[in-house]
Amino acid sequence: RIEEAKKLFEKNKKYLKYKSPINNIDGKLRKINRYIGMVQLDKKLTGDQKNKKLEVAFTQRKNLSQQINKILRAIRES
Repeated sequence: RIEEAKKLFEKNKKYLKYKSPINNIDGKLRKINRYIGMVQLDKKLTGDQKNKKLEVAFTQRKNLSQQINKILRAIRES
């Protein structure tokens, strides 16, 4: 079993370097999505205030999604 684990590790070693950046981006996306939900439900904000806050959050989410796409391309090409 140890030999199998070693072989599996060696086979997938090149993918492990992507784990940390992917997890980091995933955490940021989760926070942004939570924030978006909170803004949408906030009854104290006007429509304009919500739009401004959501625009920033959507831009951040788009940028992070682009980073994930770059990582996925790098994985496919490796």
